[in-house]
Amino acid sequence: MTYHFKASLFNFLPNALIVAGAILGILTLQQKNLEQTQKHLNDPQYLAQAEIAEQQLTVTRFLPAFGFNNLLADWVFLRFIQYFGDTEAREATNYELCPTYFGTVINQDSRFTDAVNPLDVCTSIFAGYPKESIGYMQQGLATMKPKMDAVTLRPYYIWRSLGIAQLLFLGKPLLAADSYKTAIQWAKPYDDPMSQQFIKNTQQSVDFLKTNPDSTLPQIGAWASVLGNNPDKRMLKRVTKEVEALGGKVEISSNGSVRLIAPPEKH
Repeated sequence: MTYHFKASLFNFLPNALIVAGAILGILTLQQKNLEQTQKHLNDPQYLAQAEIAEQQLTVTRFLPAFGFNNLLADWVFLRFIQYFGDTEAREATNYELCPTYFGTVINQDSRFTDAVNPLDVCTSIFAGYPKESIGYMQQGLATMKPKMDAVTLRPYYIWRSLGIAQLLFLGKPLLAADSYKTAIQWAKPYDDPMSQQFIKNTQQSVDFLKTNPDSTLPQIGAWASVLGNNPDKRMLKRVTKEVEALGGKVEISSNGSVRLIAPPEKH
């Protein structure tokens, strides 16, 4: 059975149960996608733009904002949205600056909850740097509290995103369960139906992890999503290394298709 994985920037893996239940097969990518992406990678115009953007972000990351850090973080996040949405430029340079955007936003405004999820998805899935994304989420959560003013995305959602990343990319189900439990505790002060449903769904994830501690299949599925969203030769090499470390393998057939194969399930 073959699965094609695609992650939405603003709605990534709302429940670990979905991931664990869905990733039971092989990801197939056509070589033409790799070649089509690769042929753009030496475009000097886009490479120069990316270099300038990186220099600007490096300066902005630790720039004194004189009390206007939130405005500076807003500006950087808007630049990130433009960066992510420029499909032609991303074909030339991929998503290498996503971690830099994430780090810059968090350094300027660690309580910017609305920016965390899209930056997490871009950094983990599209750029392929989940460990960096996990670190930035933890940095932000260290300064947050369950209820905060002037935020659209409630902080308890970020705890769940952290748990998902810890499960999928680190293969640490117990650590993920702890993050889910914290998410539940942070959601309890809210008495609206949405929060109560969140608590119920997240508790199901905790219960699932207790009885299904082996996270190899979800991890390989997560790396399949990375390759599916960023199908160039550099990412293929990186994903191959990660999948092999998990006991799986990557096969390239004579017609150029790429297959990610999970190891046999443990019984």
